[in-house]
Amino acid sequence: MTSKLKSKIFNLVLTAIITVVFVYILLSQVNIEDIIEITVKVSPLYVLLGFLAYMLFNLFRAMRFKSLLNGKLTLRDLTLVSLVHGMFLNILPSRAGELSFIYLVKKKNISTGEGISTLLI
Repeated sequence: MTSKLKSKIFNLVLTAIITVVFVYILLSQVNIEDIIEITVKVSPLYVLLGFLAYMLFNLFRAMRFKSLLNGKLTLRDLTLVSLVHGMFLNILPSRAGELSFIYLVKKKNISTGEGISTLLI
């Protein structure tokens, strides 16, 4: 195993440990019963409005990507890419989710260079 690979593995493990510690600290400050109570009391209208706002945000993001890619992909494809990209951004640490955009557009026959430049712009 090369030292560069060992360094990457160490950084990944360290990031995971730090994430787990922070999540533990945050969750230890919150009463689970309070979260359940608030969740049950929330108005379905607010949940629906939040969902619509989230979908609208992703639709606009997909429109921006479509413009940057000069219409090479459909709005439907780019909306799906935007939703998956957003999910990975929220799940993976250290903005590693950004790589998902490059991977997803590459699967749609967009070059890696175009994916990177679109993401950077």
